[in-house]
Amino acid sequence: MGEKTDRNINDSVSSAEFLLSTLCSNADEYTVSYCGESRRTLFGELLNIDTAYNEAVVARDGMMQILPEGLLFGKEEIKDLVEYNKKKEALDEFFTQNFDNPVFHTGLKWEKKLSWLEENLSTLVLKELFDITLGSTANVEVKKLAQQIPVGQYIKGNIKMLSLVSQHILKHDVEVRESGKQIIFTVLVDNLSATEYLEEKKQLSQYFSKLAEWFLPYDCQCSYEVKAHERHMKLGKKLILNYNTRLWKRG
Repeated sequence: MGEKTDRNINDSVSSAEFLLSTLCSNADEYTVSYCGESRRTLFGELLNIDTAYNEAVVARDGMMQILPEGLLFGKEEIKDLVEYNKKKEALDEFFTQNFDNPVFHTGLKWEKKLSWLEENLSTLVLKELFDITLGSTANVEVKKLAQQIPVGQYIKGNIKMLSLVSQHILKHDVEVRESGKQIIFTVLVDNLSATEYLEEKKQLSQYFSKLAEWFLPYDCQCSYEVKAHERHMKLGKKLILNYNTRLWKRG
């Protein structure tokens, strides 16, 4: 199997080339069988992967599905079921080897090139145009934030826009408020254990440090906090105000 990628995998909408190249490091060695587009709506394009035999099945029309049956078989062959199946099997193998697989592997090569560009182009742009080099310790969120630098003129100093960008990158609700020259971001994450809370705080430290460096005025102080969503108090239930304060029922 291939290494995990940060690219979003959605089986229902992603192409078979993308899925196979993402899931299997030896995707170039796979033989692909086409079984028609009719099953794509329910199952997506990539229907099955057999890692033992390096075979994959995709919901896509191959040459056997595209060409008219009357062009491939004579009238007598259609009437004779044995001859029909024998020729169909031979044609299926011929088209798979000479048309379907070469076309699929061409798409696979382009998918790998696109993947490389997606993963490396932003790094090259940052280095060459902005003299910014992300170290090996930069986490995924920081790398995604760095991708906003080329359009920084539209979001720099705009705390409302920065909260929306952070919400998109962090996959959590983010609120922001000002107190003098201090900008305070609140990341709302529910149901964290004590260990998870500390880990979340640690992960966010690098993110908000870079956000302040790249997108806030130098004289602004940037801080952040992790809280749970506010909830109304219910009798007999504990209420979490934040991860350091709890109200309990008496008695």
